[in-house]
Amino acid sequence: MAELVIERHITSETLTIPELKDLIGQDVRITVSVRPGEPAHRFEALRAAVGKDLLDPEAIEALREASRL
Repeated sequence: MAELVIERHITSETLTIPELKDLIGQDVRITVSVRPGEPAHRFEALRAAVGKDLLDPEAIEALREASRL
């Protein structure tokens, strides 16, 4: 039996795994394990920031002003 390894960060109890499309209709064994050595919360702040506009225009302008020679 061929082995397919898919690594994902689980954010919901409902999973969408496009890589399994070709396996629809076949008998498979699915095993889920946590990767050792990497705490689940390690990148949570970065994941939460994805797609959000976190830039502060006023702070950017202040830095530009301060860096002018």
